[in-house]
Amino acid sequence: MATATVWYLHGIQLPSGSWISQLTDLTPATSTAHLVGYASGAVVPSFRAAQGVRPEFTFSTPQIGTVLTACGLPGVGYAANYADLYFRKSSNLGGRVSIVTAEHQRLRAMRFFLYWTRISAGQDGEARIECRLVPTYDGTNAPLVPAGTVAIPFYVLASEFYTLGPVVLNGVEVADLSEWSLDLGARMRERASSGQDFLSFCGVESHDPVLTCTTGDAAWWVSPGLSGAQLTTAKFFLRRRQPDQTRCYADGSAQHIAVSAVDNPCGLVTVERSGGAGPDPATVSLRAGFRISAVADAHPLSLDLAAAITW
Repeated sequence: MATATVWYLHGIQLPSGSWISQLTDLTPATSTAHLVGYASGAVVPSFRAAQGVRPEFTFSTPQIGTVLTACGLPGVGYAANYADLYFRKSSNLGGRVSIVTAEHQRLRAMRFFLYWTRISAGQDGEARIECRLVPTYDGTNAPLVPAGTVAIPFYVLASEFYTLGPVVLNGVEVADLSEWSLDLGARMRERASSGQDFLSFCGVESHDPVLTCTTGDAAWWVSPGLSGAQLTTAKFFLRRRQPDQTRCYADGSAQHIAVSAVDNPCGLVTVERSGGAGPDPATVSLRAGFRISAVADAHPLSLDLAAAITW
C-alpha cells in the first residue's frame, strides 16, 4: 500500500489553555512491561501478556517561561483536567490539513503530573528545558486515551526563545561563561497497587538541584580552590530574544528569567575539572549545589519569570 498520509507533532495543550507548541523533540511512550511465558523445555513462548503499562511523554522545548509558569519548581498535577497531545495530518500531493477539519489524532492524558528536570543554555545557542508528563490512573479511566478524526482547537505561533545569561556566585560574575545547566535532580515516586495495570500515584520524592557552568577563567582554581567554598548567594539568568532583532531584550527590561538561591548560606561551589589542550584555550567546569538553611523554606531556589538582569 502506498503512503497516503504523514503525521506531524502539533503541540501539547495544558488545562490552563496554554500550549507547548515549540517541541524540539517529544517521545510519547507506553513503557509496557511484557510477560513472556515458556513451557518447560520449549524454545518458543506459548504465552504473552502485558504486566503493566506506564505511559509518559518526555519532551524538550525552548518555551521555558511557559513551562515554568505552568509547573514552577516542584511540578504540577491535575486530577480533574486533562492534557492533549495532537498529531496534525498532512495529505499526499498537498500540505497540512486545516486544523478545523476533524482529521487529526489526539492523545489525551486524563489526569497527570507534569514536571521538568533540566534547563540548559549555551553561548549563541537556544536554551531548552527538559520535561516529563506522567499520566496516572483514577481507578476507572485509562490514563492515556487516543482519539482519531478530531479537530485541533487553534494554532499557536513560535514566539518564545531564550539564550545564555550571566551566572553570579557569591556576588562575583563568572567571566568568559560559555554555558550553564541546572539539573533539579528530581526523583519521583511512582506506584501502582492491587494488581492494577497502570500507575495511580506519581509524586516528588526529592530534589537535589545542581548548577554546572563552563568558564574560560582559570582563576577559579584559586577560589574556590580544591576544597570548594561556601555559597552565600547565587543568581543566574536566561536572556530572552526579541523577534526580528539581532539583540536580546535589554538587560533592564523585565523580560528575562532569573533563578536565585533562597538562603544565605545556600550551598557549596567546587571546581570539577579543566579542559583544553594544544591550541585550544583552557576551560574550567564549576559545580554549585544548593540547599536550604531554614526549615520554613520549601525549596533552595526561587524563580522570577519577568526579571531584569541585575544583581
